[in-house]
Amino acid sequence: SGHLQTILGHLLPSPRWIKPLRRELVRLRDHEQLLALTRQGDSPFCFLLFHGLTGSSDSSYIQRTALELDQKGHTIALINHRGCGEGRGLAGRPYHSGRGDDISDVVDWARASFSKKKIIVVGFSLSANAILTLLTGLRGESLPDGAIAVNGPIDLLQSAELLKKGVSRIYDYRFVQQCRSEIADRISRGLIPSPILIPRSAHLQDVDEAFTAPLGGFKTARDYYEQCSTASHLKKIKTPTVLIMSKDDPFIPFEPYLEASENPNIHLRLE
Repeated sequence: SGHLQTILGHLLPSPRWIKPLRRELVRLRDHEQLLALTRQGDSPFCFLLFHGLTGSSDSSYIQRTALELDQKGHTIALINHRGCGEGRGLAGRPYHSGRGDDISDVVDWARASFSKKKIIVVGFSLSANAILTLLTGLRGESLPDGAIAVNGPIDLLQSAELLKKGVSRIYDYRFVQQCRSEIADRISRGLIPSPILIPRSAHLQDVDEAFTAPLGGFKTARDYYEQCSTASHLKKIKTPTVLIMSKDDPFIPFEPYLEASENPNIHLRLE
């Protein structure tokens, strides 16, 4: 089942990519910074890997993907979103599912750093939708040469509501606790004003209301969801793109992806 695969994917032992990596800072348009861990290969491609909510470059799915790409000789950059992983302390503003502007800035950095390479962006979950906000023209300007988006919540409100139901409340609880820890770390470093009040019984939607929306430049959580959902914009994509989506994902429905099959620039894989 989707639940079993999701849980075991986190719990089972997973191979790790153990190679010397170069640490590089990526400056964003609002003067905050991201941390990139890079290794240059011999192939003509550079893959930029972006993790999901409460993840980092150390997340198991990022490590597995990096290992596979490294074995094929590609240049790889593992990107830590704002304040995540080893990039803690570099940014106070939230990363979120609409950060196509951040993806755009990283593409600019990669073109300057690896000027002879084709730039391919790869995003999982939150980052998958963020990449799609760039490709559809909603946020950001600098496009990659290609993209792979895996299990992106392209209808953000629907996913937030599904997280409140049934077994999916387990994931909701985990997201909230990890977000709470990330927010507390940023407050302790003086990067964001305090206090940010998140109720003890909060859902992820409450975190978006109290933290993501106001510090991300949105009026409310619903405003954030409406501005950054990409489900109705997939037909605008002109960059060669692979969309990979699980039909039994616990809280991201696959039906909104079906309209992507009408776009000749998109290869849709429903697994």
